[in-house]
Amino acid sequence: MSFKTQYPEYAAIEQHIRAARIPRAVALSNAFSGFLVDCWNALKQPPAPAPILIDRRRESRANVSRATARLAHR
Repeated sequence: MSFKTQYPEYAAIEQHIRAARIPRAVALSNAFSGFLVDCWNALKQPPAPAPILIDRRRESRANVSRATARLAHR
């Protein structure tokens, strides 16, 4: 793993990371922080526009609203 090309922000402490034998922790923490930033940016986006609701009941009834169901007298 080359810290100078893949993780340039950690190049200054590359010797300390190698001495502690934790280069995988750098990759995992970078991936985890990237995931959190992506989630945060997704939450900050404006909400999706409301769906267009179409009243399909009037289409086949010649613009007459649906009759309410009345109880039949016995």
